[in-house]
Amino acid sequence: MGRIKALDLLVMLLILAIGVVAFCGFLRPDPYYLEKGLVASALLWLLRIGVPLLTLLILSIYLAIRRGKISGPLVGLMCFSAAVALALGYPVADYLYQKSYVQQIEKYHPYLQIRPQNAPADLKRDELFLIMCVGGSTTEFADVEGQGWEGRLQKLLPETIDGKKVKVLNMGKQWYTTQHVLINYELNLRHLKPDVLIVMESVNDLLTNADFSYISHGSFRPDYGHFYGPVNRLIDRKGLVGFLADMIAGLWNYTPREMITTKEFPGLASYERNVRTLLDFAKLDGTKVVLMSEPYFFKPGMSEEERKTLQLLNYQAVGPTKQWTIETAIAGMEAYNAKMAELAKSGGAHFIDLEKSIPKTLEYFYDEVHYRQNTFPLVASAVAEGLKNSGVLR
Repeated sequence: MGRIKALDLLVMLLILAIGVVAFCGFLRPDPYYLEKGLVASALLWLLRIGVPLLTLLILSIYLAIRRGKISGPLVGLMCFSAAVALALGYPVADYLYQKSYVQQIEKYHPYLQIRPQNAPADLKRDELFLIMCVGGSTTEFADVEGQGWEGRLQKLLPETIDGKKVKVLNMGKQWYTTQHVLINYELNLRHLKPDVLIVMESVNDLLTNADFSYISHGSFRPDYGHFYGPVNRLIDRKGLVGFLADMIAGLWNYTPREMITTKEFPGLASYERNVRTLLDFAKLDGTKVVLMSEPYFFKPGMSEEERKTLQLLNYQAVGPTKQWTIETAIAGMEAYNAKMAELAKSGGAHFIDLEKSIPKTLEYFYDEVHYRQNTFPLVASAVAEGLKNSGVLR
């Protein structure tokens, strides 16, 4: 039987120290990676449980070898066999992982990030007073019953105008900035020449200013060429080993990011350009335009529970070393909504200050801009009242 020597104690202390350091590192995970959901949480707890167990297992095997209870070559052979098994199984696992991304490609558009929805093919344009709503997810998304604020809006408007049936079309799309709205409008929607065009989009344009984020590549560009948005999920993907390595690195030994507070948003110039171009198109086509401010949940003194709901600040306006503060988000939304009001005034459009209509509580928002079930009727009512007061329905 082998005897434990001083050198063995040093080796075991080294193994134990490495295990303790590794375990303690996983007690400080990066909140950004935890936002990735169940996979990150499951991996974190697997590591927190697995690291101590693996450390004890290595110590036990080492002791057993040194005492002659287990053959060292046999342990080496077992490790080699396990490595071969992993090497043989990895291609299958990596194939399944990559396949999950390939299946998502149909969701994406090379210019518009997310593929837009097209207007119904059977739309009888000559028989309709057409109201078209464009913007991002706060225009697109519906409630649990599958009805958005646009569907409710139609019920609050006259059934007919000038002898034509009123039709409200929801042509919003998640992630869309005003640039994506503009491109999609010119490519797919403008030929319909809606009687009224309702535009609401601020938050996605605001996000393009966070050029330090994981979903941006390089400094801010006026054409938004730095902003990859959801397409980044495809462009920045790695193999299974790379994915796991990045995830483990992100969950270990988190270093707090620099919190950025600013009121400078270079994207406001691009935002103005995009909206003015939409207004120019509409004027040429005889389309009346209604611009709206976008409601948001950001406010001073948010509770910890409220902060946890914020996707923009916890996941999107976040980079390896920097992160926006709530003060920046508030300043940004105020600036973009103010710019929209200014553009309505200078561009001959009508303005609905929708942001004033939605209380800033968790009763109405489930994150910074998206609505709960009881919010949709409020939005529809405010928009309907604004349309009637603006005179665009005459």
